[in-house]
Amino acid sequence: MEQTYQEYQEVYFYLDSRYRHGHGWLSDKDTGDFHDEIHRLFTEAGWEIREDSLRGSGACDSAFKGKQELYLHPMMFSGVLLPEEIPGVEEVLRNAKTVELRETRTFKTYLDMDDRAYEAHLASRRDEMTAAILEGYRTKRRNLFVAGDQSGRIAKPFIIPRLASRKQSGDMAEEMIARLTGELIAEGRIITANTKHGVGYRTALKQELAPAEEQLAVSGMSGPQ
Repeated sequence: MEQTYQEYQEVYFYLDSRYRHGHGWLSDKDTGDFHDEIHRLFTEAGWEIREDSLRGSGACDSAFKGKQELYLHPMMFSGVLLPEEIPGVEEVLRNAKTVELRETRTFKTYLDMDDRAYEAHLASRRDEMTAAILEGYRTKRRNLFVAGDQSGRIAKPFIIPRLASRKQSGDMAEEMIARLTGELIAEGRIITANTKHGVGYRTALKQELAPAEEQLAVSGMSGPQ
């Protein structure tokens, strides 16, 4: 039975307050009232407030509860929450006097999957990834190449948004696609050439492969592990 992982929801709480975009707070009193009230309400609701040391330079405080996190900008609180916690935060904001909740929107869902579990999941899809690479670089003729490394594009269907990598650039799926592409190049199943747009890639035609490699290319399966 496949393991299930806790889901977290990316959520934005859009707010009205005395803060104005491009101008900031209308007064120091408004600033102080906002921070005092939001800190008190979230602390009472079981959240931990962490003040940003660069608050005076425009950065904002954040609220944490377990693996949940909210960035507390006076125009919009944003972050990741357990879906069942969203109504509780809405209730906190309805009780506030320095901000007024205008709208709540949810976006991407993140899984609480660690690197080891994700790596194992991607390994189980190695053959699918190999087939996707070969299809992604397939051209009709020997003199046609796909310009540039397409690892990011090819990896998209295999990427799982994860809590652990939410603030990171790149993804382990892209790294695996790049690694498998290198293996296919070494095996002669992907051919590279210098083009006017940089390095070009294409999937080897059937007649360019040895019989065993041709069978692998037809089946879309990877070679010996």
